Amino acid sequence: MKENTLKGALAPYRGMWEHVYSSVYHECSKRLAASSASGQAEASMPRPILGFHTTIDGLKKVVPSQVEDVLVSDSFMADEVRERVGKGEIPEEIWTPEDLLTGMLISMSRGKAFQRMIRSKKVFDWTMQTLGYDQLRTGGTSGNMATILAPLGFPEILLYVNPLTREQAELLPREDNLRVIRRDVGLESEDDYKLARPIEAWREEGIRAVHWIFEYSEGMRVCSGGVDVTAPRANRFIAAYNPVNNQLVLDDDFKAGLLALVRQRMSGGERGGQFTHFIISGFHILSESYPDGSGCRDCLEPVSQFVSEVKMADPGLKLHYELASIGSRAVRHSLIELIIPLVHSLGLNEVELATLLRDIGEESLASEVETKESPESIFNGLVATGERLGLARIHLHNLGYYLCVSRPEFASAGESRNGLVFAACAAAARTQSGSIKSSDDVGRGLGVGISDLGLETGRKLGQHIGCPELLETGVACVNGWEVSYVPSKVVE
Repeated sequence: MKENTLKGALAPYRGMWEHVYSSVYHECSKRLAASSASGQAEASMPRPILGFHTTIDGLKKVVPSQVEDVLVSDSFMADEVRERVGKGEIPEEIWTPEDLLTGMLISMSRGKAFQRMIRSKKVFDWTMQTLGYDQLRTGGTSGNMATILAPLGFPEILLYVNPLTREQAELLPREDNLRVIRRDVGLESEDDYKLARPIEAWREEGIRAVHWIFEYSEGMRVCSGGVDVTAPRANRFIAAYNPVNNQLVLDDDFKAGLLALVRQRMSGGERGGQFTHFIISGFHILSESYPDGSGCRDCLEPVSQFVSEVKMADPGLKLHYELASIGSRAVRHSLIELIIPLVHSLGLNEVELATLLRDIGEESLASEVETKESPESIFNGLVATGERLGLARIHLHNLGYYLCVSRPEFASAGESRNGLVFAACAAAARTQSGSIKSSDDVGRGLGVGISDLGLETGRKLGQHIGCPELLETGVACVNGWEVSYVPSKVVE
């Protein structure tokens, strides 16, 4: 179908989705405002726990001339990077500047988001001195969620931060609903674990970790030293240095304090004051092995045990794991064995879906997702993943659309669709302006255009699952799965 003809055919659906966005946004805003105005949160309002990945992001827009100058200045580096980019092999970890540039340029050449860990202090120093950053902000999966959720007026958000330095605390939102666990030094009673705002609870100073987000735009070209890549679409490459959490040794005060708080609230017998969701992430910073002889499994076993204890303390808590790009097969397999069985829900993108499918033996589906990235292959991949891993919900985010499949007993398609719509609106608003300070700011996202790719993908997906009305409603039920689909708003 020619582009102009396609846009014309999709025009009526664009109007339908603009109406959906507007109505969902206003409904959610009224609910949040009513909760804030009353001074008492509704029992149904979420109270999430966010762990284990809060850090400092160094945002950096890729400057082609800067990268080209690096390659020109070092012919040996240029030769190695050219050879490795030609092979298309993303390094599992970043030990050298060549690893970092190879990962960045392969990500650009494919227009795909990848994330890799910097394992060398020398590379951290080289990146800081050679490429630098444009802006520092709160980062990490948990930190990003807190930054968006806190200004919206949720009654309570508990965030895991390690280490909570002054610099990190100053970057976090100053909202009263955003809390961390603090224990008064010298006291040992469970009653002495308190919730405090991060800015009131920091203990140390210094920047211990930076996660670089190298952003590139569609059509950006790097051509130097025999390397010639052009980005087919806008995306990013993340290179993260985080030695403090490399082995994901959870803070003892957080573990003891959270269990104490959960048990206290459960004994109160009122669901309204209890935590409702536990969203976990950050496992991509693990290594396969460490100088002390331990491995990733040794790191994950105590985390798995802790999450199990929290789950047993509050059986009604909903657990979600937000996946990330993980180069090590050993780390991924340990996660499949020790973490994923504990959670109800999983979040990922199309690259992570293909990798996960291959890890669970769905080689054919993985290849289809990688080579075609069609709505048919992605939907089939999500369903296969859910069934193989026993998940109640899987949420995929792609450039242009969100797709969620869930079991009816966990969440209805309509509830999920509305959540995805509000999230897409918030993401567009934050991308457009750089921040969200209240639920009113989310409304800015209504002015961002709906993705043509998202609408066309919805049309194809509806045909594939035998529910063409999916493009109009964003909801369907297929073979025991509730299907929610949202064409997202994409900021140019």
